[in-house]
Amino acid sequence: MLPDPTTYRPLSIGQKHRLVFSTIMRNEGDKFLHQVISHAARYVDAFLVVDDCSTDNSIEVCRDAAGSVPLYLYSPPQPLYVRSEFYIRSLQW
Repeated sequence: MLPDPTTYRPLSIGQKHRLVFSTIMRNEGDKFLHQVISHAARYVDAFLVVDDCSTDNSIEVCRDAAGSVPLYLYSPPQPLYVRSEFYIRSLQW
């Protein structure tokens, strides 16, 4: 579930900056997904993943590799990338 965009507040001076890893994926579980996420987990404050209806274990791989780093996952009910790349990329923002 993605955070509610209406609650977004820009950082004020003096607040800690945050680094969020954001990606769109589909059926990446048997590729380099675990290595990429686990490596990035050492440096990022959160993960934002839009899963475009994976049929493999991609979601489980993300959850495992993220460890204790918060993982915000959005998985639409039907594939979106083939319909509109712009729309699925807008979900990241």
